Amino acid sequence: MVATIFNFYRFYGNKTGSISVIVKTMKKLDKWNATLTLIASTVSVCTLTKK
Repeated sequence: MVATIFNFYRFYGNKTGSISVIVKTMKKLDKWNATLTLIASTVSVCTLTKK
């Protein structure tokens, strides 16, 4: 599941630069907030996939 998320961002991030923003954000956040961010990212990916 995690590999799928990062493969998605590797592809999608090249166009938008969002991958670098996500990495920088996760480095600043503590582990709990990073976990919530990852969950939110998963929901976003699932939503985009269903469309």
